[in-house]
Amino acid sequence: MKWIRSILSVCTLLLIALAQEQPLSILDIAKETSEHTTFVAALYKADLVKTLSRANPVTIFAPNDEAFRKTGDSSSEILDNPALAEILKNHIVAKKWVVADMIAAIDAGGGSTTLETLGGQ
Repeated sequence: MKWIRSILSVCTLLLIALAQEQPLSILDIAKETSEHTTFVAALYKADLVKTLSRANPVTIFAPNDEAFRKTGDSSSEILDNPALAEILKNHIVAKKWVVADMIAAIDAGGGSTTLETLGGQ
């Protein structure tokens, strides 16, 4: 059950998107939350905003601000990382995944699954 809670927590932005009456981009939704300010700033710094504003469906496994704080790096260290764009791309999957699909994929994989990200990981 622990992995189910983990899946649900990383899908927060996707679930919020599905609940909206008018479709918003995943970036618009992230900007509206108070828990993803560092991630949103990183997307702008890495010039990935256009990638997320496209009509193509994506799923983002967006670390929240608490996760960034746990790295021990300051916001400026995170945003100035030369590998920032590649790190962020490894959190973006070029497909719309809903929780039920993820659970099914994990079950089919015997407890784990692999998703190809925009970063190729």
